[in-house]
Amino acid sequence: MTVARPRFFSRLIACLTSLAVVGAALTPALAFAKPPKNKKQASTGQLAVFSFVQGASVEVDGKLVGKIPLTGTFELTPGEHSVRVFARGHTEVADQVTIVAGETAEFEADLIAVAGIVKIRTNIDGATVAVDGKIAGTAPFDADVPAGKRQILVQAPGHKAFTQTVELEGGKVFDLLVTLEPAAVAGAEIAPDDDPIYKKWWFWTIIGAVVVGGTAAGVVLGMPEDTEASSDGRIQLP
Repeated sequence: MTVARPRFFSRLIACLTSLAVVGAALTPALAFAKPPKNKKQASTGQLAVFSFVQGASVEVDGKLVGKIPLTGTFELTPGEHSVRVFARGHTEVADQVTIVAGETAEFEADLIAVAGIVKIRTNIDGATVAVDGKIAGTAPFDADVPAGKRQILVQAPGHKAFTQTVELEGGKVFDLLVTLEPAAVAGAEIAPDDDPIYKKWWFWTIIGAVVVGGTAAGVVLGMPEDTEASSDGRIQLP
């Protein structure tokens, strides 16, 4: 014998079944829609600097921060920042970079070698150094000189000048040690003489010749116009 279930229970079971099916379908969606946990938002960005010139200096906002190669990145506040990369004997690279919070900006500096690094030492401090005929400084000398063939002149008072033609390479150091030699004395050196002039033998010789000559001249000049000399050299008075 079959017992008929009340209609109320049948509808209740159907509703519960439908809710179970809908709940199962909504569970993944509800799980995905859960709000994320509160995360601290990044307030700074990163800067990475690259260059092929080893030892080049890096400045950020006017401050020296290191030399190439740099390990890691620099943490900077968002916004514009100035970056400068430079090395002796090379052109420098300077520009602005924009830092974004949570991101890393890259700055690559292509430095070009244009000058040789000339260092000159001498045995005379303060000796003048000229390059291609133009005064460039004094010894000890340390400066960047345009690459290529250059004539170097080193000179100091009382010494022989030193000249040399050199080939300078961009970015390379040229080290020169110069020994300046004393200049030769022009003419023989006269020894000092403390004797007064009247003690010189030649002084009285000259005086005697002058006296004798003056006396003879006085005798001749003092003669009357009609005075004549005889054939034997004697003077005849009128």
